[in-house]
Amino acid sequence: MKKKIVIFLLAVFLVFALLVSALCFFAPKKNQNSRENTTEQPKTEDTAEQTEKEKREQYHFTNLEYIYYINSENETDFEEQAAEYVEKNYKNVQWINALSKYDDNVSSNAGTATFYLQLDDDDNSIILISYDKRKEIFSFAPYKKQIENIEDYGGMPQEKNTMQDDEEDYNEIGTEPINLGNPQITDQDNSLEAVANEKELSQELLKFLEKEGEERRNFYVASVENTGEKNYKAVLDFVTKRSDGKNITVTFEDGTYTFSLE
Repeated sequence: MKKKIVIFLLAVFLVFALLVSALCFFAPKKNQNSRENTTEQPKTEDTAEQTEKEKREQYHFTNLEYIYYINSENETDFEEQAAEYVEKNYKNVQWINALSKYDDNVSSNAGTATFYLQLDDDDNSIILISYDKRKEIFSFAPYKKQIENIEDYGGMPQEKNTMQDDEEDYNEIGTEPINLGNPQITDQDNSLEAVANEKELSQELLKFLEKEGEERRNFYVASVENTGEKNYKAVLDFVTKRSDGKNITVTFEDGTYTFSLE
């Protein structure tokens, strides 16, 4: 009887020893995997940051001080945005040069300021930069015209003109103008939408543009002022600026639209 008890106790001890050994064997591996998983995410984030840095550093930026809304806090972000835009839309670019040309009402903290970048690609292409002063946002668009006396602004002569914005476009028959489409109004903070019927406004604005012989169709909302009840006054900036720097003022009063170039 005693012998059976001893054998039973030995068996229990061996089972317990095996369990302890198994726990000791597997526990370090679990901790190691945990440490590996903990460090994996920062490694991925570091790789993404490195990719953005490499993308930015493949271009050489010059004269960014001409874009005076760039500061020490947003310069890196601006360069990353510009590099991404150039990489997607242009080829054979090494230098991105800011021109000293700008259009801005410096006395106002609202509205849009515009600046220009020139690339060293085959066409010496120009990029138009629009800066929303209220939202502190930069946006980029191709500038399809030539800039007169561009050397005076620190730029290179443009041998090619990819599109004459001031001339009427014609279809392949050459007798009727192409439909340029309806006005497209970027209303980033929905300030215009809050007071206006944008579909109706677009239709009335199109009539005014056609009457003025103005072919540009893309606008930013620079400011909106509620003038009582359903009345309002709004200023629309052209995405591609006019040579005279004018924008469009819209006045809606008692169901009547009034447009003017100012």
